Amino acid sequence: MELFTAGLGDAIIADLVTATELEASGAARIVFRHLDDGGIMPNSVYYCRTDRIEELRERITHFVSSIDAAMRLVPTADPHSIDTILKQRWPDKDQGILRAVYQQMADSALWQTVAIDESASDRWMRILEDGGLVNAAPSYASLADDSFMAAHR
Repeated sequence: MELFTAGLGDAIIADLVTATELEASGAARIVFRHLDDGGIMPNSVYYCRTDRIEELRERITHFVSSIDAAMRLVPTADPHSIDTILKQRWPDKDQGILRAVYQQMADSALWQTVAIDESASDRWMRILEDGGLVNAAPSYASLADDSFMAAHR
């Protein structure tokens, strides 16, 4: 961020808090907000060895259900009700900016589902392949067992 604000870059990819801080300071303007235009993207992906899925199925199902329940509650909270958490986690950040970012995220589809969107996953894998980060883009079907999320679609 320091290099960008010192004029050593024309564009920067940043998380929403950093981008909002830069915009609030007048140092930058947000021109693409993934929340609005980026499509569905999982924010957390949990992995399990395939040979342990059946052994752990009940625990994984409860885990995913708990995350789903929490995600559905987050957007319903008043932004001011999370001030204590924001101050604890990010004491040096502008709390107004953090509240504004929280509200933008709450108003988006960010916490809508624990399910991974198949087409979004396939799109992401193609991006990785196009960037030379993987030799071939694996399909969602070859990567995921979404039976744990089926009830949450």
